[in-house]
Amino acid sequence: MRVLLFGVVILALMGSLTTVNAQVTLAFQGGENGDNWTYTSTGADATATFEAGQFANLVSGQRSIVVGGNTGGGSCIDGGSGNGTRMDNTFTFDQVDISTSNQSARTLSFFWGNRHPVCNGTGWDSGDDLTFTPVLDGVAQPTITIVQGAGDAAFDIKENQYIYDIPACVNTFSFAISISTNRDDEHLFLDDVTLSAPVLNNIPSVTALASGPLTVCNSETSTYSVAPQNGVGFTWSFPNGTNVIGNNGSESTSTISVDWNALPTGTYQISVTPNYSGCGTSMNGSPYTFDVEVSSSSLTQVNAQICENDSYTIGGQTYTTTGNYSILLTNSAGCDSTIELSLTVTPETSVALQETICEGNSYTFNGQNIDQQGTYTAVFQSQSGCDSTITLNLTVLPSYSVQEQYSVCSGDDMTYNGTSYTSPGTYTIAFTTQDGCDSTITLNLIAPDEETVELDVSICDNQSYDFNGTSLTTAGTYPATFTSSSGCDSVVQLNLAVYPTYSLLRPVSLCGNESFEFNGTDYSLPGDYPVSFISSAGCDSVITLRISIDDQIVHYREATICEGETYELENFTFTEAGEFEIFHPNQNGCDSITRLNLIVSPSPKASFSYEIIQTGDEFTTVSFTDNTDYISGFGNNEWDFDEGTILNNVSETEHDLPNENNRVYAVQLIAENNLGCIDSTTALIEITPPLNVYVPNTFTPNSGKYNNTFYFEVNGDIDVYTFSMLVFNRWGEIVFESQNKNRHWDGTYNNTPVPSGTYTWVIQFTRKSNKEELQYKGHVNVLR
Repeated sequence: MRVLLFGVVILALMGSLTTVNAQVTLAFQGGENGDNWTYTSTGADATATFEAGQFANLVSGQRSIVVGGNTGGGSCIDGGSGNGTRMDNTFTFDQVDISTSNQSARTLSFFWGNRHPVCNGTGWDSGDDLTFTPVLDGVAQPTITIVQGAGDAAFDIKENQYIYDIPACVNTFSFAISISTNRDDEHLFLDDVTLSAPVLNNIPSVTALASGPLTVCNSETSTYSVAPQNGVGFTWSFPNGTNVIGNNGSESTSTISVDWNALPTGTYQISVTPNYSGCGTSMNGSPYTFDVEVSSSSLTQVNAQICENDSYTIGGQTYTTTGNYSILLTNSAGCDSTIELSLTVTPETSVALQETICEGNSYTFNGQNIDQQGTYTAVFQSQSGCDSTITLNLTVLPSYSVQEQYSVCSGDDMTYNGTSYTSPGTYTIAFTTQDGCDSTITLNLIAPDEETVELDVSICDNQSYDFNGTSLTTAGTYPATFTSSSGCDSVVQLNLAVYPTYSLLRPVSLCGNESFEFNGTDYSLPGDYPVSFISSAGCDSVITLRISIDDQIVHYREATICEGETYELENFTFTEAGEFEIFHPNQNGCDSITRLNLIVSPSPKASFSYEIIQTGDEFTTVSFTDNTDYISGFGNNEWDFDEGTILNNVSETEHDLPNENNRVYAVQLIAENNLGCIDSTTALIEITPPLNVYVPNTFTPNSGKYNNTFYFEVNGDIDVYTFSMLVFNRWGEIVFESQNKNRHWDGTYNNTPVPSGTYTWVIQFTRKSNKEELQYKGHVNVLR
């Protein structure tokens, strides 16, 4: 048997607990040449060597680490068969010093497997168990069974990984892997073996605040954090009076929350100190401090008053009704500013005055002296600044002037209305009517020795006047001779005036539900209503109110619009469905009404998805699907592909878009539902031309006219300024490097031809069209 020796590269990156990328890494490269962490094994023969390089057994690199089986047991690769004696194979790694990271847990991981694709019907049988034995600080730990063999069990190395966590405070580490086999083709493959420690031992420190606001409002709660570190605790320091949520002033975690409500405005300093204790070591780092500026929220009380039909605007909000409102704004410090608005809406008032005056007098109203009976209106401004309407209903009561004539014998006296008269003459007597109006009686006293006495009397045409035993009803002059009680004869001439009583008709037109107020009474129903009054001559009269009702004119209109549209009617704009009324006066002076029933039909919600199916040399095929919600019933659609093609009523389609550099197609879908409502949507589709890459796998330097150099060929939108190529030999050395895609490798290193063999290459560049960063890897064979 031959023993294959492979190793590991030891890479030490110095750092501290606060440096995220600092680590110590001890890693196998998968059995590659140049690895130098030694191990020992019972051996591996040519069969194992062959299988170690097969792709099926590789996770990384060009070959796996392998433990061979029993060469006497036959091999399906060599055409043999049969089982040999079971043989224990142990794979032991040397001890490694990991004390530089003993304060943290470390992780060992590797992939394992046992099957080569050529071998069928072979595998680990019962008793062929794969075991793992860790050795911590020179002390072997209990053996761990990774997997038990059973009935020709097969395991793919790409699907089986074992992970072992090394505890903290361990300074040296080694391990062994064992497997029992009884055939030459029963092998153990190991690949990508890695031992890593996350951090080096060092004094912890905090370099920056990971998150948290440095400007806050005193009504807020904010959270602050620093980057967490494995095994590191944190001590926080706060100003006196700070309310740390869930704690009384310090936290051991990397994150704390602070309620700033308990502090006045100002600038406050917070510090956080990292600390570590483990493996017999305790250390504190330097504190990290930062300032937090605390600003305050504000509250403003506003009392406002507006008139009915007015509005009040504050903070971008408009209010029209009485109430208390809270408006939340942001002040200059960025904190909440609350305005408490108390709004009072004062209604417009309407006052009706019922006033009476006596005939001959006047009533002052709105700066005018009014002496005629009627209804008068004036608009004033109240103390609150709002309009107030006053309606005056003025009634003019009559005043009376009556003449009375009597004869008195000489030496006699006459008592009239409580007053005694002894001399002939004319007397004026003032009195007040029952309505309070001043009136006069003219009293003529005639001496008996007068030959003729004229008596002026007035009556109403529905009355009579008794004179000299006759009841008179007709106006005229009536003479008569009388003998007074004193025996005096007198000639009396009666001048009788008869005044008419009136029967007047007053038409009144009302609109709809209006009412008419007359002489203290409201009238709202049609009909004739007699109202009694006294004329200026003192005669009872009647005014008949003839009430008529004019009907309102109502117009009905119905309309339908789509969601998002507007409807115009009589200088009004409507956007929502419902029933609306518009009032305006008609030709009779009454309001007419237009009643609108507006229906708003839902519009479709246009939407579509697309997927690039295939990119060719000239065209890119894209699949389109209509995802529109047509809301109501079926719908129609129209596709516009922004290159001259229009398709109608297609729910799914595949379309070829020409490949043009940096071309973006604005594809639009217009959707219409069965209600006639339309919506559209547009998507921008960027077409990236295909990229064809060709790299040869073999070249023959200095062999003749053809195939003398190794080169990279690409057809497409490569950005040549981002191009780089590296070629490595089997030990990982760079033997060729170029940033020019037109420069070829001639198969030399330091002007010396390299030996024949397989070389690894890596090529990187960026596409012009979409800035995509691409990397290609592969192998090239140098033949000489």
